Amino acid sequence: MNTLLLVFTILPVLVVSEQKAGSFPRLFAATEGGSYISYSWGEQWQRLRSEVRGYSESLTTFACLGPVVFTGGTEGLFVSRDYGESYLRVETFPGNEVTTITTARLFELEPVILVGTTSGIYRSMDGGTKWNQIGSTQLQGIIHEIKWPGPELFVASDDGLYMSTDIGESWKKLGSDLPARAFLSIALSRFFLADPKIFVGSKEEGLYRSSDGGHNFERLGKKEQKFFKVNALFWWKRLLMVGTNRGLYLLDNANDNLVQVEYLRGREILSILVPAPEAVQSDILLGTDVGVFKSSDGGQFFKHVHEGLGTPRVIELSTFPIFVQNRELSR
Repeated sequence: MNTLLLVFTILPVLVVSEQKAGSFPRLFAATEGGSYISYSWGEQWQRLRSEVRGYSESLTTFACLGPVVFTGGTEGLFVSRDYGESYLRVETFPGNEVTTITTARLFELEPVILVGTTSGIYRSMDGGTKWNQIGSTQLQGIIHEIKWPGPELFVASDDGLYMSTDIGESWKKLGSDLPARAFLSIALSRFFLADPKIFVGSKEEGLYRSSDGGHNFERLGKKEQKFFKVNALFWWKRLLMVGTNRGLYLLDNANDNLVQVEYLRGREILSILVPAPEAVQSDILLGTDVGVFKSSDGGQFFKHVHEGLGTPRVIELSTFPIFVQNRELSR
């Protein structure tokens, strides 16, 4: 068995609940050539409908809650309340170009939205009506990613890596041993309180890991991998998927070796999506510099899915949360 197959077969198996997963099986792709939607898990794509009021060309990020979808880009923030079929501008949003959107896990009970822009973070505590900028004295550059396991809130920005424990009222810059560079991506342990592990991807110097909640970091990978641009990270069970400007790499938590997926060597990986992250049988979708690639066998093989989409740079992929039955199968 080769190294790649071995890495993917160490994971337990869960079954996707067909009733929940099939209710609204749609994917969203934000590309440099406009925004697209797929009702067939990426097999066919079509342009996002014109109800985005002419701004679908400028969208770069999606946050899918169901039925609510928040999206944004160079023209500001938009919201859909019909599972992404039609959109309206959020007129009260005071920020400029939107780069990333994060919400509270239980949005219906805690309607908190955090929106990263090219000049800081804006927060709404009431589902998107009233807004205020947070961390304005520290977070003034481009915000690339926000992760909120709760109560900790992590931000990767052009100014470095930051953490807040009070939903953005106060901030601490992390990693005195991190390079003074921009950070583009974050991946956190699912059970962060028990296992406070953080992976962060830099713009110029590769991948870093902290095992103590962000106090200390170490660089991972071989010496020649130091200068990777790490655009995207996705931690799936015990496997970290690392999307770089040189292809897709895999990091097994049992060791510190980054294993490259040969089929995607040379492709720039801009986004990574596992629609059902609780299930080993989930598809894996990658946004790249030449469109979308999809694996339906746990990452052993990827195919180029481009019908209706073509080969644009795919900045982000997103979908609605999928629930799984908590039942293990025999390996």
